[in-house]
Amino acid sequence: MCSSTDPLLILALPYAGGSRHAYRAIERLSPNGLTWRTLELPGRGNRQCEPCLQTIPTMVNDLLAQASRYIDTQPYLLFGHSLGALLVYELARQISREARLPMPLGLVITGRAAPTVGYKRGLGQLSSPAFWATLDGYGGLPAELATCPDLQAFYEPTMRADIQALESYQHQPTAPLTIPLLVRAGDTEGISRTDLVAWQTETTCPLDAGFMPGNHFFILNHPAELLHQCRRLAMSTYAVA
Repeated sequence: MCSSTDPLLILALPYAGGSRHAYRAIERLSPNGLTWRTLELPGRGNRQCEPCLQTIPTMVNDLLAQASRYIDTQPYLLFGHSLGALLVYELARQISREARLPMPLGLVITGRAAPTVGYKRGLGQLSSPAFWATLDGYGGLPAELATCPDLQAFYEPTMRADIQALESYQHQPTAPLTIPLLVRAGDTEGISRTDLVAWQTETTCPLDAGFMPGNHFFILNHPAELLHQCRRLAMSTYAVA
């Protein structure tokens, strides 16, 4: 059994196109006693030379192999935004099915409607200019990437592979998780409250769902608050352990 004095590990999974540096604004605020570690998929960052994965199941298998190196007796949370939110959910389900690794204390999910809500398809079929214009409309795209065709050509295969994974995802109903979920969305990103609270069907624990100011990439403007909410979720699980 873990206690509130144990060090806390947060394993974070990036949004589409994100590398291990995706959450550095949050990571740099991590206090003593908390380790923030962002996992990295092939086709980006230190794994740039590896071929991109294009399905959620293959991504989850890769992430599970990485997570296995860090999960032992240390209590941990899983954190993910957008694509990363879907990945932490499916990763937690895979850990639960295999029953060889300890479960996370909970999941922190941002920028993603419940997996039972259909994902809007068609982004992956857009021309390159329309593809990048649409991504820029979500917010969070660096200005140099939004305006530089050479950079776009470099990153586009990775982005399209991630979008392909999202658009081809098929939710498979199974027993709900038995850990708490903290779910947040930007209040202007277009996720309805109904679609957000639909995450309740994925856990037997009470759902903590709500909105924060901002668009899809609201997380970039509220790193301290998100870190606080991660720690609060961990403390709430200690209280009932």
